[in-house]
Amino acid sequence: MSILIGKGMTKSKIAAIIIILSMAFTVMALPMTMVKAQETGINGESSLATPIYGQPSPVTGGPIPSGVTPEYNVPEEAYIVCTPHTIGLGSQITCNVWTTPPPGANRAHTGYTVVFTEPNGNTLTIGPFNSYVADGTAWFELTVNQVGVWKYQFSYAGDYYPPGNYLLGVESSSNPTSYAPTLSLNTYPSTYYEPATSPVGNFTVRSAPVFSWPPSPLPGPGDYWSTPISPDNREWYSVTGNYPWQYYVSANKYLGPYVIAPTSSHIVWSRLGAISGLDGGEAGVYGSFTGGGTPSLIYDERCYQTWTEPGVGSVAACYNLQTGQIYYQIPIGGPTDGPGVTPTSISYTYPTTSVVGGVAGLTYTITLLTVSGGFLYNVNPYSGAITLNVSIAPCTTGTFYNNAYELSFQTIGTNSNGLLNQYRLINWTTTGTGTFESRIISNISWPAQVTGTASTSFGATLGAPTDFANGVSFNVLRFEIGTAFAPGTGNGGDVAGGAYGSLITGISLETGQVLYNFTTTDTGFFPSDSYQNGICAVVMENGYTVGYNDLTGAVVWKSSPINDYPMGEFGAYSMQAAYGLFFWQSYDGVYAYNATNGHQVWHTIFPSPPYETPYMSANGTNEYPLDSGGEVADGMLFTWNQQHNTIYPVERGWSCYALNATTGALIWTLLGQNSVGPISDGYITLSDAYNGYEYVVGMGQSATTVTATTATVTAGTPALIQGTVMDESPITTTSPHYAPGQGVPCVSDASMDTWMSYLYMQEPIAGVYGNATITGVPVTLTATSSTGTTYNIGTVTTNGYYGTFTTTWIPPAAGLYTISAVYAGDDSYGYSAASTGLSVAAAPPAATPAPTPVSISGLATTSDVITYIIIAVIVIVIAIAIVGALLLRKHA
Repeated sequence: MSILIGKGMTKSKIAAIIIILSMAFTVMALPMTMVKAQETGINGESSLATPIYGQPSPVTGGPIPSGVTPEYNVPEEAYIVCTPHTIGLGSQITCNVWTTPPPGANRAHTGYTVVFTEPNGNTLTIGPFNSYVADGTAWFELTVNQVGVWKYQFSYAGDYYPPGNYLLGVESSSNPTSYAPTLSLNTYPSTYYEPATSPVGNFTVRSAPVFSWPPSPLPGPGDYWSTPISPDNREWYSVTGNYPWQYYVSANKYLGPYVIAPTSSHIVWSRLGAISGLDGGEAGVYGSFTGGGTPSLIYDERCYQTWTEPGVGSVAACYNLQTGQIYYQIPIGGPTDGPGVTPTSISYTYPTTSVVGGVAGLTYTITLLTVSGGFLYNVNPYSGAITLNVSIAPCTTGTFYNNAYELSFQTIGTNSNGLLNQYRLINWTTTGTGTFESRIISNISWPAQVTGTASTSFGATLGAPTDFANGVSFNVLRFEIGTAFAPGTGNGGDVAGGAYGSLITGISLETGQVLYNFTTTDTGFFPSDSYQNGICAVVMENGYTVGYNDLTGAVVWKSSPINDYPMGEFGAYSMQAAYGLFFWQSYDGVYAYNATNGHQVWHTIFPSPPYETPYMSANGTNEYPLDSGGEVADGMLFTWNQQHNTIYPVERGWSCYALNATTGALIWTLLGQNSVGPISDGYITLSDAYNGYEYVVGMGQSATTVTATTATVTAGTPALIQGTVMDESPITTTSPHYAPGQGVPCVSDASMDTWMSYLYMQEPIAGVYGNATITGVPVTLTATSSTGTTYNIGTVTTNGYYGTFTTTWIPPAAGLYTISAVYAGDDSYGYSAASTGLSVAAAPPAATPAPTPVSISGLATTSDVITYIIIAVIVIVIAIAIVGALLLRKHA
């Protein structure tokens, strides 16, 4: 098919044709979802696609008024294409229509009609409907419900446009005042675009589905991949989420539906970010206890993090998530004396254009940003350059939410008793390039105090949690035993003397109104809790949790049963919420509660050796404490051991844990005080306070080798086949247990936790208790003859300590063989394979054996027979001589 772009073709018209011709289809045609040439459907056609953006209605146009003679008459041509030409029953066909020349001048055509003739002879009319402004195009989708040949024809009724200027399809004199004059308003003469009808087209509907581009399977075990991702793999969007999710909130700790996380503790690479561990010598069991840090943001497998670079100072760094390769390190300073800024949020902006309906060829705009030190910064994700620097004075910082908005507080003075500041809550957008004033959406008074003391005021903070879906800030404040609760007087608040009861307050983010404000005898363990589906869960003293309706403050449930005595009464100062569950880390393991009724769904503890910790479960098992919080992603909860204060000597055996979020079952563990950081693309970042390292855990690459007997072997005799499967991850070069070039073996998932601790954390190869065995990985071996015949040699398992495998194979016939070794990969390592050659000679001809006499018991052997023959001959000769002698004697 060819199209001639000639005179009179406007840029918008050419673009529309290019869009129409470049439409792409998704995976299958049942149902077939189209990538549309335009973003809106037909006005008033409820049975078709729901419009995303509607046209102004009515638009200017229509028949020539009686008695009017246009200054210009424009002959029109009508075009239509319905695609695909062959489609499956029940699928949607996409129809694009347009006229040439287009109306231009910010005008839209009216009176577009398409008539379909169905295979049974019935007709179906779509329209009349309007075109898009300026370019004369339109589109719609139609579900086909009959097998056979369909015909279609597009008609344009013609339009008269009076003299004047136009905006968004409407003559300017009748434009609504809400339409800002964003385009040039030129005066045009009266014009009549003449009616036109397209040729008749057709398409075929068949009963079987029509497939489009074959689906791209999502990456699975053994599928090692990296960015950039080919647009051909569009299905991968569902497993390539960045961090943070555009609706991520720190109260919930849920990383969103598009993030996949590692199901193995395999370490890919590490970075030393702090001095930590034992100081040695005179310091005895004391030392430093500082982690290596984790990034604040991950975008397109690029990590953005602030760290201290020796000899440089604080830098804004960007590095590769999979390999640790550093892309840039920019020294950090203020807005005038240093260009380095680390982004903390990602904003996805939907495409817009000044041409109505012309967004099909555009894409999302991705913005990396942060609000810090009184400024909004946008950061170029590739170079780290600051692309936007806007002062947000009089505010200094804020809370990013819902993809493109920020909530900031302005301090405006003190109240009458001089104890508390007064505040305003400013809601503003981070999109665009305007000043702070132009970004403000709302500016409301914020209740600065409830308890009367600055230390317990929830002014200048949103409290935790904040339900952005319901627009409520939920606050829990404990009040002191023995004091009268009197807001504004300085009495009340959580002080060292203890607490009894809680003040529960809900504040509207839209109006600043206090929605509810009451006290309860339930004493909040800590005011940092979580919400889900409009329910805020608050951990209380004495080992139970209360669920509140965050719009009304009503109690929805109290958890049951009460957490196990004694250590289930104390734990982390935060919760997580996802998958219809609330999660809480305690000194008695992790508890999961049903978010609807508060029932305990599961409880997982982490046993410790005797004397290592003072904490004990209800059944008498010593256990490691969790005072840390966690992150939730990909159906898993990630948490780690920690206690309220560091106690020396530091407890041995602390670890990071990956748990099944639904059942609480342990998936993997990694030794070290590994606090959990961002997760993205199947990798998790950890900060280990045991040794000062940052670790990245996930899938690494593997390398497989194979060799066969180099000398030619004979058919029917065994050939030796051997090889290796090695870990190619960047961290393997740092292990003290393997010399450079020797390689680090790949091991099974069952051995991974012990193996990582041995390689990189100075633990024994047989585990702390000497009872662990390292096992290898399976390798599938095949032989293919020069004639193409394939023989299955079998599956062997590598030696876990050396990565080697050895076996023999007896070739069935002479010839040249290709021996292949395939390691399919798993959750720890990517797929790898290798091949080698084997020469097999024909077996030599077998020698003809001498006849073997039949051996019958009692008969003579061959030598005996010969002897008997000789004797018999002699006897016969003697007998003849005797007979002759007797005859002579007789005659005599």
